[in-house]
Amino acid sequence: MGRIFFRRANLIDGRNAPKKNATVVVEDDRIAAVATNGDAPKPSGNDVVYDLAGLLHGDYAKELEAYVKGAGIPALDVIGWATRNGAEMLGMKDDLGTIEAGKLADLLVINGDPVRDITVLQDRANLDVIMRGGKFIECQLVPGKAVAKSA
Repeated sequence: MGRIFFRRANLIDGRNAPKKNATVVVEDDRIAAVATNGDAPKPSGNDVVYDLAGLLHGDYAKELEAYVKGAGIPALDVIGWATRNGAEMLGMKDDLGTIEAGKLADLLVINGDPVRDITVLQDRANLDVIMRGGKFIECQLVPGKAVAKSA
């Protein structure tokens, strides 16, 4: 595969000032270029281009859908990018990104199966529990009413 272009992206990385309408070029597993003006490399016939116009900060669930439905990437892979790979990029893989004993309890409990339908993440009503660092941010479940199902 050639280069991958993400055009008209809004970039927020926690270290630099946000950039609007940027172009990010990925080659192999590395970012090859980031440009906020016309100096980004131009795509060629072998390159893949994603136009992210309209995906605003806070619409992360719609971005996940774009990867699944627009690019054909399996939902489980995209969820892994958003969790495990995100923690690795932040240098926090020992604390975040996967559900394992000893890691921070940052969890979403979802009413639905995002592997079958990634759009389930777009409706906040489907987020039964939002937990950060072991503290409930939101909880729609009633203690003692959950029913365990055998596998």
